This record gives sequence, C-alpha cells and structure tokens, in this order.
Amino acid sequence: MLKTLPACLLAGLLAGCWPAPTSVLVTVEVAGSAQAPDQLAVSDFDPSGALVRDHAIDKPVLPGSLVLGVPDADQVLRVVVTGSPVRMVGAASIHVLPYQRSYGGIVLSAVTLDTDGDGVPDSVDNCASVANPDQRDQDQNGVAGTGTLTGSSVWSSAAVDLTAEGTLDWSQYAQVNALDVNRKSSGNARITLTPLVTTTPGVNTSFGVPASWSDGFPTATGSAVTSYVLCNGVGTGFTMTVPAGTTPRTVKLYLHLYSSTATINAHLSDSSAPDFNDTATWVSGFPNNIVYTLNFNSASALRMLTITFTQTVDSGGSMGVCAIT
Repeated sequence: MLKTLPACLLAGLLAGCWPAPTSVLVTVEVAGSAQAPDQLAVSDFDPSGALVRDHAIDKPVLPGSLVLGVPDADQVLRVVVTGSPVRMVGAASIHVLPYQRSYGGIVLSAVTLDTDGDGVPDSVDNCASVANPDQRDQDQNGVAGTGTLTGSSVWSSAAVDLTAEGTLDWSQYAQVNALDVNRKSSGNARITLTPLVTTTPGVNTSFGVPASWSDGFPTATGSAVTSYVLCNGVGTGFTMTVPAGTTPRTVKLYLHLYSSTATINAHLSDSSAPDFNDTATWVSGFPNNIVYTLNFNSASALRMLTITFTQTVDSGGSMGVCAIT
C-alpha cells in the first residue's frame, strides 16, 4: 500500500472529516523495469484549478495506491504524480461521482510529454502550450489559456480608408471578378478568404461598403469602390483567416447582408478563449452592410483566428464580403 491521504489534506475539506463520502483510489506504478523513485509529489486539479500541489510522499512502495478525498461533485479530477530525484511523471483524468469511490491508474515514466514544462503532462493539461502550473480557469470556460476574443457589430455603409485602417494588412474583394483580391502591397497576404464548399461566389459592384486605398496590389489605388464577393442560399458563405499571437490585435470585417440572416463564428486555433458567435438579420430600413470588430490574442505565438460567415435564412437577398482590415 502506497499511502492513504486524508480528505482534509487533498480536498481542502474540514479537519476530521475522514473518511470522505467521495474519494478516488489511484494505483501508481513505474513503467517497465525502471527503479522506483525515492519520493513522490502528488497534485490534483478540479476543472477550476489546483486542489493540492506537490504533496510529498517519502519512500513509496510501488506498485501501490493512493486514496484521495475530494469534494462531493460530479467532475473530472486530474491527478499528477511526480517522482524524484530521477524525474518520472504520470497523470490520469478520472471521472468522479459524488458520494462514491472512483478509480484510476498512473504509470510513472521519464519520457512523459510536458510541452510547456509546467509539471502537468500534456495528456491532462488544460493549456498544454502555455505554462500554467496551477491550471486555473478563472472564467470557467474549460481552458486555462490567456487568450481573449471579443466582438461587436454595427450596421453601416460608411466609407472606409483601407490604407489608414489596415496598418498590418487589408484586403478588398471582387472589383471585377468574383475572386479578385486587392491587398496591401506590404501586407504579405496575411488575410485569406475561401468560399465554403457549398458556395459558388459571385460579384456585385454596387452595394458594398465604399472602400478607398493608396497602397494596394495589384490595383495601386481605389476610391469609393463598392464591390463585394457575394453568395446566395442557405448554407453558403465564406471562411476568413488572420494570424493570431500573444500581442492583442483587432480585425474589422466589412460584410454585406441584405434580406437575409447570417451567423458568424470566430475561433482561435489554440482554443485559449471561448469562440465569438453572433447572428445578424437584415431588417427593412437597415443599411445593406454590417461591420464586425473582433479584438483578440491567443495564448501562444503563431496561431490563427478563423472566422466563418454563413447564410442561415435567405429571403431573396444576398450576403458577401466587401473588405477586411
């Protein structure tokens, strides 16, 4: 038997509460023929963060078992066991049911993957790309990253100066043909737009947001250009991507929407912030265009923000993309 640990120690419950009505029995063993460590450190995490960090057990006998007292809740408990002085780590995610004993197993290994080096193996880390040893999830969104993603919208057909607004990059669509793209000449084509597989893109040159620019390619300059790449039909739409990193950024989407309803979803590739979702419905008297402003950063570098714009109701109108900055 490795160790029986009191509930008040592992779960922060009141002293003298052992035996706990809810507990977890975890078997611990060493991979292969490796020598057992001289000391173990036990940590356990509920969905919000650490319950106990690095509780020491000297001279463990392995294989053996731990009994952990935990709060009376239906939840997933993550248990991490680290051996020393030769470092060996193992982890398990265990579904805990209140007022019952649940079971799990951990195998200690010297090659357990821990990409961010925070002592929590990737297999149970809620943000494996960024070190967060306490696994804290302050906003209760299921991830413990430091990313942010917020959005707002306004119905507007006001003119936009792409050169002034798109300091990193900008793109403007369908000046002549449906898939024509004018870009910031020094923008390195950071912005992409792809029609959904259900979509045959078209072009309209009359009702988009008036866009002007003076640093474009292949068309160097433009003045009050009102074109947009369009689609018609429920399920049609476009996917757009822009780079994301740890530095906060803003992207503005100049979208056309007339006599239709459409949804927009924005997702960070490292899932370090909850998705942004919205539904827009054109109403008679509204402008024919809607502008979305998304503020975002990911928890780690070299990530991507993906935005999907999809028509969900077609009342004989159209939707499309005018420009992105």
